[in-house]
Amino acid sequence: MKRSGRAGTLFLLEIIFTILFFSLAAAVCVNIFAKAREISGDAQKLNHAVTEVSNICETVAAAGSREEAETLLAQVHDFHEGCAALDENYEDTEAQNAVYLLSYRLTETDGMLTADVSMKENGTEDELFSQQTTQYIGRQN
Repeated sequence: MKRSGRAGTLFLLEIIFTILFFSLAAAVCVNIFAKAREISGDAQKLNHAVTEVSNICETVAAAGSREEAETLLAQVHDFHEGCAALDENYEDTEAQNAVYLLSYRLTETDGMLTADVSMKENGTEDELFSQQTTQYIGRQN
């Protein structure tokens, strides 16, 4: 009878270690899935930022003058002094409801129109994405 008592205790220890192993494995998997979700969200933000900034750069590149570029940009987003406030769906919104800020700066030098475009999250100084484009527009008289 003593043998059956030891076998029962051994079996109980095996079950405890198995449960412990699977509990640790589950905790690691949950951590991995949470990190993957965070990385996916960051990648999605970056993808939208690249799309918005590239769209503005392409709009400037299509313009023949600074005035035409500003007219075209006004059709893309509701810019106020070179800055547009965007909500979580990347649509124009009021500044107090902004999740993202899309800004541009146009400079004209020696017949070249340069646009510095950037996008950042509202309330941070870190840019999600920025790009510069230069377009030859000729000398304006």
